[in-house]
Amino acid sequence: MIPASPGSPQAVREWLAADITGGEPLADTVTYAPVISTESFSVGTAELEDFWPSGASVCWWGGPAPAGVTPWPTNAVGSPLLHVITLDLTAVDAALDAPSKETWGRALREGLPRQGTLSVFHDGVADGAGAADQRSWAIRYSQSESRELLSAPASQPPEVVCALAHSGFTVPAAADPPYSCASDTAWRQLDEAWRLTPSGGPDRRMTYLYGHSRFGQEALQPVLDRILPASEANPHRLIASLTPPFAEWLGEETTLEVWMRNEDLNARHFEAAWCILRQEGTLQDPS
Repeated sequence: MIPASPGSPQAVREWLAADITGGEPLADTVTYAPVISTESFSVGTAELEDFWPSGASVCWWGGPAPAGVTPWPTNAVGSPLLHVITLDLTAVDAALDAPSKETWGRALREGLPRQGTLSVFHDGVADGAGAADQRSWAIRYSQSESRELLSAPASQPPEVVCALAHSGFTVPAAADPPYSCASDTAWRQLDEAWRLTPSGGPDRRMTYLYGHSRFGQEALQPVLDRILPASEANPHRLIASLTPPFAEWLGEETTLEVWMRNEDLNARHFEAAWCILRQEGTLQDPS
């Protein structure tokens, strides 16, 4: 993750040239990827119960879900799924101002609605490598203007924390082309940059939308082709890379990636989204 402070293509290019040894060739691969950060928020329901009903644009991990997702999603045997995160899409859209967006052109690659909420639910277990796993998660888009909250089932983990969206940028993982255009030193330095919060502090549990998979897409491609057939005209898109701030939810160093085909994203067919669990240091096919 390139630090949020370089907001223009030229600023990112200059940052890569100045701060990453041998990193300048990666400038042409950069894509916009808003970061979802819990920085400055405390764990607990108090801030959510204050901000959300008052109309504030805030995202949050765990706890209750927005009322618009009623009823609470369940798995194949009727057990409630874990509410992983709710994204306030107005906040996501505002992570980068309109004039800055105009300068990014093709590298912007957004796609989610600009209003409403997107909530991700998961059983915390299914790795997403098999077709039977699809009942193990749910992606719910709501356009409801209600600011009521849907109480979480008793099985829901107790942790809750709010988050905000900040601008960020990614380059392909070292496991993906065109990795050969940068040195090993550049990749090590970029790996460290992935782990920065918007204010520059360390964060090993980075969450962002769009952009590139930090674990690499090429090794995952056989799984995506098998369970979510796509085409050159309708490619796979990484919609979210979610690493909860609470490691016990999915497992230590585990990230939930949400993938969609471009046409499904454009049509708002979030029921077609596919979730893959990936672990730190594991770049290969999860199956």
